[in-house]
Amino acid sequence: MQSDGELRFSWYYHASRSRHPEVPEEWIARVLAKPTKSEIQGASTVYWRHIKERGRWLKVVVEDGRVHNSYIDGRNYTREWDIPDEDR
Repeated sequence: MQSDGELRFSWYYHASRSRHPEVPEEWIARVLAKPTKSEIQGASTVYWRHIKERGRWLKVVVEDGRVHNSYIDGRNYTREWDIPDEDR
């Protein structure tokens, strides 16, 4: 991501935004600032963080320094990962 904290988005993100309008940029910034979990998947880095307002995990996919996709993940990672107190 940008070192100045500015979010940058890929063309794919803008093209597919209508599929996930429930995810505000504020939540994406929160996930990227302090993810609960992250892993490299091919050319992408994937970040997750529990979103208190939704009671679910938000998955953010970053590719080439740009947010490529973001959505509320349907899986329940709470069994595997602890929810930080600030996200409860």
